[in-house]
Amino acid sequence: AGTPINFLPPIEAIERIEVIRGPASSLYGSDAMGGVVNIITKRIHNEFGGSITAEYSMADSKNDVNEDGYQTSAYLNAPLIRDVLSLQLNGSFLHQDESQLIGEDDSGATDPRYRRSNAGGKLGWNIDEQNLVTFNYNEGRQRRWANPGKSLPQADDATFTDSIQRTYAITHEGRYGNLLSDSYINYDHSENLSRLNATTGEGIEYSVLTANTQATYFAGSHALTAGLTHKYEKLEDGASSGLREPVVADANAVVEMDRYQNSLFLEDNWSLTDALTLTLSGRFDDNQAYGSEFSPKVYAVYRLNDNFTLKGGVTTGYKAPALRQSATDYGATSRGGVIIGNPDLIPETSVNRELGIGYENFDLGLSSTLTVYQIDYEDKINRTGRICAQNVACTYNGTTYPAHQYGYTAYENVDEAELRGVEFTLDYQILDNLTYRHSYTYTSTEQKSGQYKGEPLNDVAKHMFNASLDWQASEKLNLWTQINYRGETSGRWQTGTSGSSSNGVTYPAYTFADVGLVYKPSRDLSLKFGIYNVTNKEVTTEEDFAYNLDGRRYVFGLTQNF
Repeated sequence: AGTPINFLPPIEAIERIEVIRGPASSLYGSDAMGGVVNIITKRIHNEFGGSITAEYSMADSKNDVNEDGYQTSAYLNAPLIRDVLSLQLNGSFLHQDESQLIGEDDSGATDPRYRRSNAGGKLGWNIDEQNLVTFNYNEGRQRRWANPGKSLPQADDATFTDSIQRTYAITHEGRYGNLLSDSYINYDHSENLSRLNATTGEGIEYSVLTANTQATYFAGSHALTAGLTHKYEKLEDGASSGLREPVVADANAVVEMDRYQNSLFLEDNWSLTDALTLTLSGRFDDNQAYGSEFSPKVYAVYRLNDNFTLKGGVTTGYKAPALRQSATDYGATSRGGVIIGNPDLIPETSVNRELGIGYENFDLGLSSTLTVYQIDYEDKINRTGRICAQNVACTYNGTTYPAHQYGYTAYENVDEAELRGVEFTLDYQILDNLTYRHSYTYTSTEQKSGQYKGEPLNDVAKHMFNASLDWQASEKLNLWTQINYRGETSGRWQTGTSGSSSNGVTYPAYTFADVGLVYKPSRDLSLKFGIYNVTNKEVTTEEDFAYNLDGRRYVFGLTQNF
């Protein structure tokens, strides 16, 4: 609806978070080319209970980026008819005060005054022991105020955005012996309430309808999965697409776009021996605008012995341009200016090769993985840097656009690009009450064709390292610390003739360190305290970084279960 909306359920409503890589991600389609993160909410059950959480974030006096903020959330599970009908409710509210550091465009933006509310419910009906149906509804709203002299330069105009998103879903789970089925219909509808045409009252609305069904059948050494997906998107903009003047002659015209994509996927998870599993899968996508594509995949997992596992494979990926990325008469507005749609975009495809080895020893409390991978892209979709300077008229693809205070960016295809990397993870339970974890990733990228042949892809860090230490000091007290390192990062490479200051720039590395504790005076009450960015490392555009990131802040919180 003209602005991104990110509504997550309250943490209390989340059962687990899955990170899926390798062949399994093919079941999720073009949005999962690099893997997929699944947020699994808690299943309905027969126990009455819930929780309430409150947190307050206080900025340090030397923190020039952030101001204070707070958030609350609640979760409730209530059985209505034991083993038959159950209800879950959840809600949350977040408030963030406006930053006093003047931001720039998208990457350099600082916090506006920000409020987000979210409420939802799920009704679960166990029809019988084999069939479960759930009905879901969720509504979220976010509002942002940005003011000159605070998060905006003094000469800019104040901005206000008000967006609402409603989600309706119905799901079915079937368990019929060796056959498992999962189906859902999900409808998302978003509106930008802060952009209305003064004459017609028309606004900006974006909706997505997704229908998905898949079934898995266990037949001896085979686990066979098949599924179908239908996705339909529609955008209606009767307010301002960012390109309305002078591109659209009728100021009251409604820009309408829609598109569908149908997909079929098949997978065979084949246990050749007790030690060797081979996964063969394929996905066929038929896109209304871009035609069809078949993406095969092969992946193997071989258990060498009780401790070592070898895995690897070759997968292919397909990603069609998003509806707004390729629109000829629509421009998404943001703090980064106007993002112009590029009708010449074509789908992005890739070939992904991966080889890894894993080690696990329960007696030592040690597990580790080492993975090397290479991804060869064709027609990778990149957002450009500024194609025209700020506050001047912009001519792009033969069309002239009016001056904008933050300029214009666009999307382009990089004909050929390569990404190579190494990932190393380690989990070590040093003592029964002391656990160390880390993840390190090295990534090298290169554009293999085009104007910037030999240069890296946009916004990719060569080195990433995250480590944490968790100490259960006593039955009631847990102490933790974590370190996050991001190495030098390439800037955006721009195809225009007049604008991006990020061309050829490498942004410096930075490290954040956090510490905190959780104290449980009783089984159902948790008190939390954390210091984030302990050293108050200044990662701002004033210090030659690409972004303005949070300074030192103190977070106080509590959770009461019942």
